[in-house]
Amino acid sequence: MARNFKYWATVIVVGLGFAAAGCAASSDDPGNGSPVCGNGKLESGEICDDGNTTGGDGCSARCLMERSLCGNGNVDPGEVCDDGNTAGGDGCSASCQREGMSLCGNSMVDTGEDCDDGNMSNTDNCLNTCRNPRCGDGNIRAGMEECDSGAANSNTAANACRLDCKAPKCGDGVRDTGSPLNETCDDGNTVSDDGCSDRCVREPRCGDMVVDAPAENCDDGNRADGDGCSMACRKEPRCGDGEVQTPGESCDDGNTMAGDGCNATCAAEPGHVFELEPNDAFGTATPLVSINNQAHGSISPGSDGDYYSFVLAAGGDIRIETFDGTGAPNCTSADTEIELYAPNGTTVLASDDDDGVGNCSLIDPAGAFPDPGAAGLVAGTYFVKVMHYSGSTVIPGYRLQITALTQCGNGVREGGEQCDGGAGCSTSCRFVPVCGNRRLEDTEQCDDGNMGAGDGCSATCQYEVVNEVEPNNAFGTATSVGNPDKLTRGAFMPAADEDFWKFHLDARSDVLIETFDEMGPGKCATMDTVIELRGMDGTTIITSDDDGGVGACSLIDPATNTLARGLARGDYYVRVRLYSTTSTAAAYHLRVRVVAQCGNNVRESTEMCDDGNTTDGDGCQSTCTLPSVLETEPNDDGAVSSGGGSTTGNDFSSAMAGTPITADRLIDAKLMPAGDEDVFAIRNTTGAARSITVSTLGPAQCGSMDTYLHIRDMAGASLASDDDSGDGNCSTVTYSVPAMTTVFAHVFEYGDDAVIAAYQVYIQFN
Repeated sequence: MARNFKYWATVIVVGLGFAAAGCAASSDDPGNGSPVCGNGKLESGEICDDGNTTGGDGCSARCLMERSLCGNGNVDPGEVCDDGNTAGGDGCSASCQREGMSLCGNSMVDTGEDCDDGNMSNTDNCLNTCRNPRCGDGNIRAGMEECDSGAANSNTAANACRLDCKAPKCGDGVRDTGSPLNETCDDGNTVSDDGCSDRCVREPRCGDMVVDAPAENCDDGNRADGDGCSMACRKEPRCGDGEVQTPGESCDDGNTMAGDGCNATCAAEPGHVFELEPNDAFGTATPLVSINNQAHGSISPGSDGDYYSFVLAAGGDIRIETFDGTGAPNCTSADTEIELYAPNGTTVLASDDDDGVGNCSLIDPAGAFPDPGAAGLVAGTYFVKVMHYSGSTVIPGYRLQITALTQCGNGVREGGEQCDGGAGCSTSCRFVPVCGNRRLEDTEQCDDGNMGAGDGCSATCQYEVVNEVEPNNAFGTATSVGNPDKLTRGAFMPAADEDFWKFHLDARSDVLIETFDEMGPGKCATMDTVIELRGMDGTTIITSDDDGGVGACSLIDPATNTLARGLARGDYYVRVRLYSTTSTAAAYHLRVRVVAQCGNNVRESTEMCDDGNTTDGDGCQSTCTLPSVLETEPNDDGAVSSGGGSTTGNDFSSAMAGTPITADRLIDAKLMPAGDEDVFAIRNTTGAARSITVSTLGPAQCGSMDTYLHIRDMAGASLASDDDSGDGNCSTVTYSVPAMTTVFAHVFEYGDDAVIAAYQVYIQFN
């Protein structure tokens, strides 16, 4: 009875906050001695004793009450509750005493309570609300529940606490992807060898709807044959599934329609070849069988490269071009790069990125950007590689077309052939090099018409450097080189020195003039030159250039400079100097070359024709140009109106384009009045695709006119277009016309609002 009384007295003393100093020492005091603060027992002189001598926790180091800690969220000595605030009316008063009728935590089950275990714990059998615990209340009962997420408990959601407050586990039928389980499957049991192991790791097997490569290339959820995917999960041959199955199929374009290169039975249609993988090396190249066949392929993965082989039975010139998977003339979904390889499979003869339609590729020895490596090929087997430009992007589908432009040996000189049959003509239809015939051939560096040495061109037609003879700083004292195709050497000493050189043309010619530094052809690292081409009087400047050549050296090229074309027979002068009049140079080189000589029976450089003479009236003029014909008006829609836009025009009509042009043609035309537009029909009458080049020509390198050019189909859709890629502001377009197809050249003034009194249209079948 004494212990119970003491306990009651202690509670009262603490609650009242004073010390009963007159009470006798308790029998609990050790040896009936002085009280010990911090032993957890309330003894004489103590207001509290919380088992430690640490202050700040409500009971000081001397076992005296500290200031009230009510509202700190902890039930401290003297508090019945502490809800983290000092507001009343919420069940716990401002002095941390229970409010209302219920006294949850007083160890007595009061009205409205399910239980009262005298504490505020939520992890035992009575919650701090004096309610019975249950699974789903969001509180985890120690020893009874593994988890409890309240309303988020689920027997179907991954990684969730289950409805019985058990943690997710392997074998409960729910794939729990989160840590720590990281399940890849859960089939509701912990048995292995049934597709899902005893640790819920997927066991690959045919029929599970997952394609497990490489053993499987299909999985349709069953293990039956005859439905496209066999019982071993391998594709069963079926035409139209997009994959070539061998044996039985030579192509499969994902459909069973004919007319697209692969027929309804998955056999290649005539004129079409489908790549055969692997073909990523010349040794495994897909053969085209016939050179004019069209190849179908794809680039996958992005680093893929496809090789094709073709045979030239008689040699000649070829054109190689790509299109997207829909075929010519389209290229909206491909960006290709192609390379032409010699018969050894390793030597690159020519390559191209995007000279074709859109971002597709074109190798053409007679195109706007000529590829000489595709001309004059000897008979043999060659290779073409197709790849994506970046080398890292997939191309779902592309087409490759190789066209024989010429057939060496048929007795007809075609395309870039120098000859076809007869004495001095090689098996590749190139002239057999004959030094001294004044025609630059194959390995010759020069040919001045003789086999003598010491004149700048040796007896083997190799350069002999011609040195300047000072003084030569005026045309009257110019150093003569005789006929061109010579490499000369001079110096600019002292500062402001300049040199004149004289050369002679035996016939109307296109002339190329260029400078180099002291290292010779192809080098220009140490100087900046200026050159002038002067007329026969030595004073008239025909044309000039500063740094159009290598580095800061100079270049006059008839391919881009019309003033260096068709120079008449006679003597001409070249003036050479440094750009800076205060500089000097110990040595430089000058080369003058004839790149086309009219009348030598070889169509060269910018010549439109060359029939071996300089006579007019025989289909090729004495200037090696075509005789021009006048346009026939009206050749638009008949309702001339300006304002069609700078690049579109508004008077196109295929019906008024006239008789289709089927061979090279030079047309004299005009755009008058303002708003007039011209349309010309052009037809490829051959059985294979053929490249055409359409150019507008005008006076003064087209400096006084500005044209725009479209190649359109019959309905008026633009197939290719250009503003000023030709001379000056003139236009030029190269386009591959499909077999037996008519296209239309549509020409108008840029802006469609001004007159062009005279211009020419040059149509060339490459």
